[in-house]
Amino acid sequence: MVRIKNILPAMKIPLNNLNEKANVKANNKRFALWQLSFRPCFLVANVYALVVMVLWLLIQQGIQFPGLNYYGVNYWHAHEMIFAYSMMVIAGFLLTAIKNWTGIQTVQGGQLQLLVGSWAVARLLIFIPQIPMQWLH
Repeated sequence: MVRIKNILPAMKIPLNNLNEKANVKANNKRFALWQLSFRPCFLVANVYALVVMVLWLLIQQGIQFPGLNYYGVNYWHAHEMIFAYSMMVIAGFLLTAIKNWTGIQTVQGGQLQLLVGSWAVARLLIFIPQIPMQWLH
């Protein structure tokens, strides 16, 4: 019978030491929201999901939003749930998981703020009817 102790050193799998103290030099001075990608991504995705559900209920009650006339409310709702909400959750998960899997630092701080900000701007632009959308075709 082969002992597990004898096999594990030969495999050379890097394992995270859960008892090891974290490197807290300058990291504790920054706002924790922007240190790991899942925090702002999950936060804005969930807030956005709540806002979109309320908007969808308002649309079903007959309230019109001029910016949504570009491709219709049904396509807007499907697009936002698939490409806005889902992709932000997936991005937050993958950007956090890549750091854990590879040990390589992913976006944080200002880069992460830019990523989340550009996502938010794209969500808001559809509600501005004065923006010419013909250049998207």
